[in-house]
Amino acid sequence: MKRNRLLGLLTSLVPLAVLPIAASCSTKKENKTTSAGFQESVLKQNLTKNNILTRVSNQFLETFYGNEVATLTEDEKASDPIKVLINKPSSQLFNDIKKVFKFYADQKLKENPQFFWSLRSNYINANVDTTDFNPTPFAIPTDDQLKFMLNNSEFIETDIRLDLQKRLLVYNYLLKNRDEYRNLANDSSGRDLYQLSLKDEMNKKETADSVKDLYNALNFQDNSLYLIKYLIDNPKLEEWSFTDDRDMNLRWGQANVSSFAEFNALASYNPSATPQYDFNPPIKNPDLLIATGSSEGQDVLKTLLAYKGLTANTSSGELSGTLANVKADLSSVFGFVDPRTNRVYSQDSFKFAKILAQVGKPPKAKKDGSFDSKLSEKKLDTLAAEDIQFEGLNRDSINKNLFTKQITVDQTTYTLQYKINALITFDGQAVTIPVRLSVKELGARNYYDYSAKLKYTESSNSVSEVDLPNFNLDKYPQTVDMIKDNKIQAKYVIKISPLYRTETVKEGDQDVSKEVLTFNGTPWESATQQENIALTIATNDADNLYREAVKYFKFLGFKFDEQKMNRNVTDILKIEGLI
Repeated sequence: MKRNRLLGLLTSLVPLAVLPIAASCSTKKENKTTSAGFQESVLKQNLTKNNILTRVSNQFLETFYGNEVATLTEDEKASDPIKVLINKPSSQLFNDIKKVFKFYADQKLKENPQFFWSLRSNYINANVDTTDFNPTPFAIPTDDQLKFMLNNSEFIETDIRLDLQKRLLVYNYLLKNRDEYRNLANDSSGRDLYQLSLKDEMNKKETADSVKDLYNALNFQDNSLYLIKYLIDNPKLEEWSFTDDRDMNLRWGQANVSSFAEFNALASYNPSATPQYDFNPPIKNPDLLIATGSSEGQDVLKTLLAYKGLTANTSSGELSGTLANVKADLSSVFGFVDPRTNRVYSQDSFKFAKILAQVGKPPKAKKDGSFDSKLSEKKLDTLAAEDIQFEGLNRDSINKNLFTKQITVDQTTYTLQYKINALITFDGQAVTIPVRLSVKELGARNYYDYSAKLKYTESSNSVSEVDLPNFNLDKYPQTVDMIKDNKIQAKYVIKISPLYRTETVKEGDQDVSKEVLTFNGTPWESATQQENIALTIATNDADNLYREAVKYFKFLGFKFDEQKMNRNVTDILKIEGLI
């Protein structure tokens, strides 16, 4: 099996029958300096928990960045190859660490704007020369300052290098960014070996249906497999929100929002002459934004007030991140949230509502194709889409169920799509044609379902056209009222989740079409956007995800030989959840 071959390859790259940290802390008695007592003394005095954990993370990185390690000299390999690569500005490892650091630094500065500035005194107390290290409060450190921290992390308790290496490993776990990593994790068809190994487990009766459903919805060839799985297990929203109950007697009826400018006007409301400093602020570092839909405009999010960041998604309805709800999503969900109904309205939603209002009502259904012959034979229960036409619409040349018409709204041309989306029925009194109206240029979640009719008269065995009423626009507002319970409860959200779509996947040796979870068709199709999501998650949930990643790495062949480890090392790794 390929996994056995990969384990052999792994052993040749990194002698991991026992991690070197275990060998260096062996209990084997050879002389005074290798005795168990001496080893424990060294551990207590010098080999701190951070030092041990850094050395463990080094072993993973030396494998996953093995191609870069291979370019080093023998002396560099024998020293600390990860630190050597850190000090090579052109190395991919250093550039990946810089990506991780941007998110890490942003989080630390939110918690304490003087976090990096205060580290200087810690280095001074540890007798580290800080001549070239003087970070500015409130600012993300420079590349040179980052290198200083990485090169001197072992001297202070706040181990920046360990923090970043753990997050870098999580980042690689979520996205399989490295060729070396994929060669270990995937079979020759690019399918994830661990997921393939779970097949028998999924066939067991006692395995929960929810676990099986998610398993069957995953594309084992997708490099973002574990990011997608994480987002289903831990649904997330990117959120801007605030509440305000000031002067509600004056503001009633004045909290209708359809644009980002109107949202910001509510968020910046100030009844006082005193300035409101840092009140409902926008995102501090716009480069870290996760994208919304293209019709919303990414730039507007940079100045959108009341930024809350990535939050746990416990919502219901169309915002729900459960697998069942994600499967039901026709397109990605983002927009302003109606506080009374929890429905989400995007710029596409408002455009769709405006189009409905301009169109007014559905077109009348008409006879076409074999309708008359089926009528004369009294076989109206066998009608198909080819037997129906609609007033003023053009039938699509490929999809006989689809009819289109172009319309101009606000100087923009849109394509109306009327699709017969279910069986045509006849109940003896009328022919009923189920239709879904959507707009080609807008998100698929914006649609209007209705039934067109042809009235049947039995005495004359004939049908007549039916003029349908105007569209019901109650659920298609052009603004959202942000007032509920006598206070403004304004919110803009982006539901960060995949879509469930038909893709070509590998099953055995065959390419098959199958519905799977994917970022295709979402605002996060690009590698850059998936990186932003993965790095945000790796920063926010680093410890839990690192433990999960290490379990996965063990499946790839990394082993800790506990019998040859010093007890202190074993205890540390157990406490960290690594063994």
